[in-house]
Amino acid sequence: MSNILLTEIPAGECPFPFFDDNPIFPEKMLCKVYHDGGHYIATPYFSNGHRRAERTQYELQELREMFESLYAHTITEKMSSAKTLDFLRDNLCHLFDNANALDEFINYEISRKLRRFHMRKLRFRRKANLNRWTHFVTFTYDDKKHTEESFRNKLRRCLCNLATRRKWRYMGVFERAPETGRLHFHALLYVPNGEMILITKN
Repeated sequence: MSNILLTEIPAGECPFPFFDDNPIFPEKMLCKVYHDGGHYIATPYFSNGHRRAERTQYELQELREMFESLYAHTITEKMSSAKTLDFLRDNLCHLFDNANALDEFINYEISRKLRRFHMRKLRFRRKANLNRWTHFVTFTYDDKKHTEESFRNKLRRCLCNLATRRKWRYMGVFERAPETGRLHFHALLYVPNGEMILITKN
């Protein structure tokens, strides 16, 4: 028969925590949470140290709208990074009192756009990996039958109907050919067995 030794511990001196004790949490418990389609995933949040530029003279929305318009022009003209910065400085300098505030605003907005672009790509990949695709296709249009606007609307409506009626799944993006600038649509498709449609000429 084994012997059991019981030792009396004075109240308040127990070295082992109990569930009813008040837990001590760190000062900051921050995390980023995203949903991958089936689970919620949390990752520790670490501040990147960025500080927002001072915008005391003009509203944030007005500044950003002007920045977005100018930045879109640099993309259309395919400007280099150095030329882009010079172009933005030249067109936004009259909105700021000093060069430091101007450079801080431009650098912050460019980094914000790059982060947003990176996160869109990341979300697109995660969403794409949740599906099993069967086709990669490119859609274009005949100038005699459609304009760019009608092509966009008709294609979106067609894919929406196929997703509803035949359980298709699709992910895609509109883009322009580098040489001709012609609009087209690249898409990943999942077509269930027996749900492919046959297109015939009238």
